[in-house]
Amino acid sequence: MDLKMYLLDKSEKLGLDNSNLSLIEFRNLLLQEVKESEMEIEKIRVYKNDRTKSQKHRILLAQELFDVIQICITGLIMLTKDGIDIKLQLWKHNHKLIKERKWTAKNYIEMKVRENVDKYD
Repeated sequence: MDLKMYLLDKSEKLGLDNSNLSLIEFRNLLLQEVKESEMEIEKIRVYKNDRTKSQKHRILLAQELFDVIQICITGLIMLTKDGIDIKLQLWKHNHKLIKERKWTAKNYIEMKVRENVDKYD
């Protein structure tokens, strides 16, 4: 399965510019997306006996979780611009999980950054 996520730059409609987002603005966006995910999880719990409503909120939860991932990607881009070696930090993160905490991995997600994205496809 191939999944594609965009490295977002600006939204005139929302008045957001990720190229000059402050840490406080980033934090607020991240907390907002986590809160929206939390609300969908609660709705799934409330409607656990209603298959149709539960399924609707599972779909909405998937969308909210992608929003969380999207804002996390923005945060990683911000850190990269500040000189943080994201590849090294990902290696350390994986090492901690696999070697130190003894997690087993079923699979992995491979991420590649593609340049010059002009349209949605």
